[in-house]
Amino acid sequence: MGWNYRLIKRNKPVAESLNKIYPDGYTYFAIHTVWYDKDGNPNGISENSVEMTGEEVSDLKYDIEKMLEAVSKPVLDYAIFEEMEKKHAPVESDNRSDS
Repeated sequence: MGWNYRLIKRNKPVAESLNKIYPDGYTYFAIHTVWYDKDGNPNGISENSVEMTGEEVSDLKYDIEKMLEAVSKPVLDYAIFEEMEKKHAPVESDNRSDS
């Protein structure tokens, strides 16, 4: 299907000294680029949130319009992408031979 911008909810652990204030970590929202598989399911996310840059003012206008579309869609939880990464992480094997 391609990609679009999406609003992503992310929870980050905090330093021990802040555990009383944020016992469940710190939650924040950011706009990321999200990629989709052929069935329209999210299957990838940009490492960092998007920043607005462009060679022309029209490039920025386009990005702003797409970001506004993102905030009108359901929020995606970053945890779904972390789960995908765990499922697709290469398994290390011991290739040593006993012979």
